[in-house]
Amino acid sequence: LFFFLFLAGVGAIYLLYLFFNAGATVTIEPKQRSVVINKSFMAKKNPQENELGFEVINLNETQKKSVSTTGEKKVEKRARGKVVIYNDYNSQPQRLIKNTRLLTPDGLIYRIESSIVVPGQTKKGNVVTPGSIEIEVAADEAGEKYNIDLTDFTIPGFKGDPRYEKFYGRSKVPMTGGFEGTIKTASALDIELARKELMITLKDKLTNRIKEQVPNSFILYDKAIYISFESISSDESSEVEIKAVVNAVVISKEQMARNLAKEYIDDYRDENITSNYFDKLAIEPDPKEGSPWQTGVFPFALSGATTLTYVIDSEKLKEDLLGIPKNLVNDIYKNYSGIEKAETSLIPKWKSALPEDRGKIKINILGAI
Repeated sequence: LFFFLFLAGVGAIYLLYLFFNAGATVTIEPKQRSVVINKSFMAKKNPQENELGFEVINLNETQKKSVSTTGEKKVEKRARGKVVIYNDYNSQPQRLIKNTRLLTPDGLIYRIESSIVVPGQTKKGNVVTPGSIEIEVAADEAGEKYNIDLTDFTIPGFKGDPRYEKFYGRSKVPMTGGFEGTIKTASALDIELARKELMITLKDKLTNRIKEQVPNSFILYDKAIYISFESISSDESSEVEIKAVVNAVVISKEQMARNLAKEYIDDYRDENITSNYFDKLAIEPDPKEGSPWQTGVFPFALSGATTLTYVIDSEKLKEDLLGIPKNLVNDIYKNYSGIEKAETSLIPKWKSALPEDRGKIKINILGAI
């Protein structure tokens, strides 16, 4: 009796196993093609249909580094400020050329830094308003004596002319920045070493940050990372400041795979295809196109060997297999040109058809990306 009870228990456990594990497992070996590449391509920022496209990831960062002031430097700086020039002479505009002199009541001379046109008077009713324009001026010489508060200016070039009394200037802000003397400064060597150190640090940091932002569906090559540096600090500063700007060109793996398949696989018919090995290829951007994010084109040469793998739509395959008799599943697989080989196993094994419930069909794709 005990033996029969034992057998009944084992049988019940087996039936429960079949109940909870019943279903189908489909193992797919996708079609793969190895290709050896040595070809030039043209990716575009705004591609047309069937053209290879690219996207750009942009980052920038600024870093500073203090440098000890172990040296001295003679400095000559001219005071600067803004002045409003008025034309109360007539309604005609008046051109003043670059370096026109402006004179203060104390005899200090400042010059305009670019040619300007001062508008003429305007009249509204009986009210006449002088024309005016705001400009930047610089002291005629270096030195602190040119650092002055708000003042008025005449134009000595008009002296002896009726315009002399009617053209004048007034400070918009005080004149500042004038200096002549010796200051403590970092040596040129220390500044250059600090700049190089900051550039290396910024390059490594931003390159790593860029790579972290690349989606899994895109490929980024090191040679498609463009870094530029800008020195923000002045040579007299004891603090070196560098700004780095990174533009990285990334290409869709699917688009790349499709372009390669069209070129290298004779029987390719625009199926979904990709690769796990694009990083094994060598890229050489065209040096004549140094800023793809601005030009909108990214010409490059690609070389090396890679494997292209056809992509199987597992959800659609499940749908097509629902309730299909086991002896007809191969007819379903033949509809998928990307399938190299497929094996179907059923639980329990005596089942003659696949489940009607898609949740009981499991698709394993070997080497799936």
